[in-house]
Amino acid sequence: MPSSYLEKQAGVPMAHRRHGDVTPKPRGHALGQRTPAYVYVRELEVPPPSVAPIVAFDSSKSKVPNFIALDKKVLRFEGYFLEAVHESNLENYRVRKCVILYYLEDDTIQIIEPKVENSGILQGNFVKRHKIPKPESDANGEMGYYTHADLDIGAEVTFYGRTFHLQSADKFTMDFLAQQHANTEQVLNHATPRDAYTEARKAHMARETGTDIDANYGKKQYPMKEFMEASLGKFARPSDHRKRFNDHDRHVLRWFALWDDTSKLYGTKHRYTIHFFLADNTVEIRESYERNSGCDPFPKLLNRSRLLLEPKLEGPFATALSSTDERTPESDFFSWEHLSVGGYITIYNRNILLLDADESTRDWYKEHGIDVGPALVLPDNKVKPIPFVPPPHNGMGSDIDSLGSCYHLTPKPHRKTMEETDNKIILRFCASMDTTKPEDIHRRFIVSFMLCDRSVMIMEPPQRNSGIGGGKFMERGVHKNPVTGAFFTTTDFFIGARIHLVGRIFLLDNLDEYSAKYMETNPASFPHADRVQATRKVLAMLRTQPALVAKVQNLKELSIKEATAWLDGTDLVPHQVIAFVRNFASEEGHLDVAQVLAQLK
Repeated sequence: MPSSYLEKQAGVPMAHRRHGDVTPKPRGHALGQRTPAYVYVRELEVPPPSVAPIVAFDSSKSKVPNFIALDKKVLRFEGYFLEAVHESNLENYRVRKCVILYYLEDDTIQIIEPKVENSGILQGNFVKRHKIPKPESDANGEMGYYTHADLDIGAEVTFYGRTFHLQSADKFTMDFLAQQHANTEQVLNHATPRDAYTEARKAHMARETGTDIDANYGKKQYPMKEFMEASLGKFARPSDHRKRFNDHDRHVLRWFALWDDTSKLYGTKHRYTIHFFLADNTVEIRESYERNSGCDPFPKLLNRSRLLLEPKLEGPFATALSSTDERTPESDFFSWEHLSVGGYITIYNRNILLLDADESTRDWYKEHGIDVGPALVLPDNKVKPIPFVPPPHNGMGSDIDSLGSCYHLTPKPHRKTMEETDNKIILRFCASMDTTKPEDIHRRFIVSFMLCDRSVMIMEPPQRNSGIGGGKFMERGVHKNPVTGAFFTTTDFFIGARIHLVGRIFLLDNLDEYSAKYMETNPASFPHADRVQATRKVLAMLRTQPALVAKVQNLKELSIKEATAWLDGTDLVPHQVIAFVRNFASEEGHLDVAQVLAQLK
């Protein structure tokens, strides 16, 4: 045991203490002195603020609170603690390295132990993030918590009975400690103590894997002797195999290859993925099937095995006696040096071309000074699929229902989305029928356009002594614009538009206030309702045509009807005139001529 570790055991800590639940016992209680009255009282008071102010983030210089200014700012220390090992003749203690994270925003501490392969210890999150209390109470009997002032390079802190030695820190922590006037020079002379068991284990593995060149080397090997020893039960695998396995376990080189079989009748191009395992120089070949290729999904072309550079084909009459007793030399097998872009591998009389390698494989070859070459891009001779062209509507049901029979043998009803079922936004327009028939000239209609599914419905209000019963003129549905051939959209509905529905032409001449406001707030969907564009267009027209300005020079206000008549004959649609009037409207909703003339000046 280290002397510093044994000295800290002079005081007996409280056993089975839940983290942060009760006040820890002072050492005087363990030595037989008077027991304080506050020992088993649950600590519910708010802990005092940090005694050491943070110089790096002075709150007096900014109005931002500390929990925001210090958000995601963490001090990172690297250290270790000594774990006692009982009843062992190999070691008395074991050095366990850890990373201590101190979160400045709430003074919490988290300890993480990096994972070591084959350590046998459950590593990872050693202490979860929370405020760690100090092992001793202050003079007033209150339990304090660790702050950043207690952490420093070379310092020793005790967390729940374990003493952690802080060795080093990252750059951010070093800069922070420098601003706190901390002593950061101890990191140069503060080394990790020697771990006898770890060093002995490394030396043993060096001898077993062949890293130690002075151990079990220089002996001549006899193949017949190894064969006889292996037949009696000795593991006769060469030591270089074990070394290669320990150095390159789970290291795999991946190549992408192609076998061109188009020279044969009905032959195709087969894509393969080649895996080269560096641990034992074995090769595995998997076929990559394309969608709807018609090939049976067989998993592997070649199982993981050693691959000869020149395969030996002995014929059907070859027997076990025809083979020699000599071992095949390693130079006759494929290694990672034989693989490169543009090279071939012969498998089952198939010449497989290497096209490319993944990024990690290319990095491996770069580290060993080999350039595998650029990737090969073969011309794509695939026949492009014919795009699907939906047939014309057969007149039965809607277009969406008719398309269902093109995608499924059993037609399925169209499933509406959440947007299509939202019927809250409805634009209503007043319309008249564009006709020369005297009985239809005075008929009025209300055209409703639903934004959720782009459907249209027409209602006819009843009129006295008209001889025509009012009500629903056209059922709600999605219709096509016969002029464009596409379905009706938001750009088709505006004042002055001509809507072709059910063989009739409807002229939109008015709209309600809700529809006008909604269209003005969404100018991207309704360009004719854009106030800014309409005003800019009218003002540019008035500057070039002084005759229009002279007509309203002595007027004070213009109604919408009068403004439409004033700008009649221009390239403005009635909806743009309404948007222009609403932009310079008075309290009565009329066009304020004075504001328009002021804009011209």
